[in-house]
Amino acid sequence: MAFDPMGTMVIDEPDAEKLARALHADQHARDQQGPWEDLPEKARNIYREWARRVLKHYTEF
Repeated sequence: MAFDPMGTMVIDEPDAEKLARALHADQHARDQQGPWEDLPEKARNIYREWARRVLKHYTEF
């Protein structure tokens, strides 16, 4: 995580790419597999892990 001179958080390109891929995967999964309730537990766990990592990454200061 980086900050500009004004103190605003700047998402660097690798982070933006990872987030974009995760959002795309989420959309694709919903289109292909239906709502969250219909996802297999293994798929839900993948999303849960991703969410934990994103939250951890952007809340560590």
